[in-house]
Amino acid sequence: MTRYKPFLITFSSVLLFYLALPPANLAYLCFLPPIFWVFLIRGEFAPAEKANLSNSGFFRRFIKRIGYLCRTFYGQIFIADLIFWGVSISWLPIPHPAIWAGWAPLSIVMAFYFLLYVAAARRFLRRWKMPLFLASPLAWVGMEWLRKHILTGFSFCSLEHSLYLHPEMIQTAEWAGEYGVGALIMLIGTAWGIGIESLISVPRRGKRGILAILGGTVLLVGMIGYGIYTVDKIERLCTEADAMPDGRVNIALLQDSTYYHFPIPTETTIAVHQRYMTLSDLAAQERPDLVVWPEGTFAYPYYAFEPGAKIPSPEGSSLLSPEESEQQIRKIENDQKDQIETWLKKVGAPVILGLISTVYEPDRKRVYNSALYCAVGEPYLRYDKRARVVFGEFIPFMEYLPESFPLKTLCEPISAGKRLGLIPVASKYRALVSICFESCYARFVRSQLDELKKTPQSVDPDFLINISSDAWFFGNAENEFHNSSYPLRAVETRKYYLVASHGGTSLGITPSGKIFTQGKRGGDGVVMARFTPVKIRPFLDGKGLWFGVVCAWPVVIVFIPIPGRKNRKRVPQSEI
Repeated sequence: MTRYKPFLITFSSVLLFYLALPPANLAYLCFLPPIFWVFLIRGEFAPAEKANLSNSGFFRRFIKRIGYLCRTFYGQIFIADLIFWGVSISWLPIPHPAIWAGWAPLSIVMAFYFLLYVAAARRFLRRWKMPLFLASPLAWVGMEWLRKHILTGFSFCSLEHSLYLHPEMIQTAEWAGEYGVGALIMLIGTAWGIGIESLISVPRRGKRGILAILGGTVLLVGMIGYGIYTVDKIERLCTEADAMPDGRVNIALLQDSTYYHFPIPTETTIAVHQRYMTLSDLAAQERPDLVVWPEGTFAYPYYAFEPGAKIPSPEGSSLLSPEESEQQIRKIENDQKDQIETWLKKVGAPVILGLISTVYEPDRKRVYNSALYCAVGEPYLRYDKRARVVFGEFIPFMEYLPESFPLKTLCEPISAGKRLGLIPVASKYRALVSICFESCYARFVRSQLDELKKTPQSVDPDFLINISSDAWFFGNAENEFHNSSYPLRAVETRKYYLVASHGGTSLGITPSGKIFTQGKRGGDGVVMARFTPVKIRPFLDGKGLWFGVVCAWPVVIVFIPIPGRKNRKRVPQSEI
């Protein structure tokens, strides 16, 4: 078994990692995987025996080479982590069988990033002579930043996401974003790992090992103590604000759990729409200031026209004159506005609708995944989703792919929006709207807030709203993976965060990251979020997200070859 030690060490660590994440939610296990990674980073392992390729055909030589790679140090680590990712994102192909083609490549890419972490940490230790308690967290955070940015990024399954139900453990996100929480977890686990490794390999240095374990424990106690103090302080501010007269807002977050696959049958789309019409009538009884529909639940398209847009002529008819086109545009705009406002008067409150909007421009037509703010007698405000989902809302280089390419059947291509989703609420507040997985990216939410501050009015929204749809995944762990990002966004921005989810869980989160209202998982109904927005400026006010960038650069630089440096073969030491 000694030749498979890298595999066994990695597999044990990722098993604990898996149990720390949803759906098991054994959150505090997240501090244990870094202990095992200390042994991978510091250890020296016997090299794998090379395969005998003599007297072998091409196919047999190929199989033997693959077998040799799998027995190497990095090969064993890769296989163990590949198992972790394959199981963790096994829900990915549920919406459509064609996505199985993306499940394996994504698992492979994610497992490669773990190899990058181990290799970078070992180089920090050997080439830069960096202390291990710094090398491991630095390599991890740098790898995480790269993982969440390259090729649009994939942000699920981070160490810090395991703590989303424990707000007292994620308060350092105010200082350094979600990367700061991950770095602190790594620092604590690495200190414990250094202590245990010292006690096992060099018993005479037991005092040093005990001091390392004690140091990690002190960090953990400090993390919890600071979190409890901060959560209590912010919750008291929220309670005091709620006690003030005339400041409270009542927002109805709608939720239904009708699940479906691609493509969605028309009758299902209509049934979901009617269900949300009924839920809106129920919400009206609560006298809300705003009713929020989840993403894509309004069944009928919304048409918008940019200046200079023209209505395409029906097939077989003559071209419309500019005057006829303008008349047709005005008729469409007036008809859809009359229909919406007739219904709005029954609801008695402004509404955010999740829908597909078709926008005509002078030279083309674009389709957007949109959130439409509608209020009687006010201009409608439309936010078009900016961060689209790869293979769900767009396919890279799709114009070069044949029409028969399987993934082209998933959906109509969605264009990326450009405007910001700032809406008024209760005549005195403003909320910033995002759509679905945009909430998973710390950089995206922060960039929108920074963009608003750079406007002539220098706007700072009072709270954040996200509309999403997780109906494709039939209530499995994906919904919890999605939910795990919301508390971190609330802490990073120190704002209330509200979510209206179809097929998922609608919820409200305080600026401390604490969930204060939540729908039933797999259920339907109206989730009321009653609160008074508070102005709390984060300690670094978004600058903490640069922490991930600062850590990413050394991870890239450490792999740059040094001119004149000879490759020295390392003689294997005794195995751990």
